[in-house]
Amino acid sequence: MQSGAQWFSINQELVGYIIGHENWIIKQFRNTYCPDEAFIQTLIANSTFMKTISNMGNLRFVEFYWKAEHNFTPRYLTESDFDLIDKNNYFFARKFNVEVSTRLLNLLKNTQG
Repeated sequence: MQSGAQWFSINQELVGYIIGHENWIIKQFRNTYCPDEAFIQTLIANSTFMKTISNMGNLRFVEFYWKAEHNFTPRYLTESDFDLIDKNNYFFARKFNVEVSTRLLNLLKNTQG
């Protein structure tokens, strides 16, 4: 069994492979807890797609916090997050809100090459 992030990018060929293995996924993970962090990773690890995985790590920046009991959620990013996002070359970031993230969004726009 493999595990990993539940947010990732895949190509159309892998989407077809995953859909084509729906019955296997259901059979293997029917009684598991949080299979969304395991079923695709396990399927890939046992396929030729494993050699296509990037070794660059997770290219998404997201930080979670406890908003309330049983509510672990991504926090809104602000301009203080700019250096973290920029120096690590993240491709994606989550979560933005116009009321608190406008300055960060402007900084990110101005650094695009």
